[in-house]
Amino acid sequence: MNKASGARRVNGILSAVITCIFLAHAVMGSLSLAYPLSETFVVLVTSGVVLIVAHLAFCVVTSWQMLTDKGRPPSAKKKRHLMYKWVSGVLLAFVAAAHMSEAGHGQSITASPEHLIVLLFLMAILAIHILFGIKSLLKDVALNKGMKVPLRVAVCAISLGAIVAVALSLWPWQG
Repeated sequence: MNKASGARRVNGILSAVITCIFLAHAVMGSLSLAYPLSETFVVLVTSGVVLIVAHLAFCVVTSWQMLTDKGRPPSAKKKRHLMYKWVSGVLLAFVAAAHMSEAGHGQSITASPEHLIVLLFLMAILAIHILFGIKSLLKDVALNKGMKVPLRVAVCAISLGAIVAVALSLWPWQG
């Protein structure tokens, strides 16, 4: 088993923390449609955004390291997987920006059915981005690759729960 570079290990840890923060954000945010937000939620979001900036920087470094590795050049499959992660990450950033443009700091988001639809897309894209990265994440933080399927199931279950909560909040907008 190859050891991950220092940058990959740090990025893997950042990715794991960001994953937990934003899955918690999705659950708390979807619940906030029925219950008021707390200050903890604002701290969670702010922490996540700061970590995302660091994650992005490390993604640039680790992607560059992989693509320019003369000792072990990446296969076409690895390059394609990297492209999936970058495309889903960029798409996630654009949809997150749309979400944040309508969201105020600490305010409940019930402004419009259009924004609730943005939330649905955001949670789906977040889940897809996480699913693309789980195998790399496990390798980078030296965890058993047998955890890949249980983690994917957990991400899907949490995401689906948040999506259902948001979708149910759409019903008042119907009719």
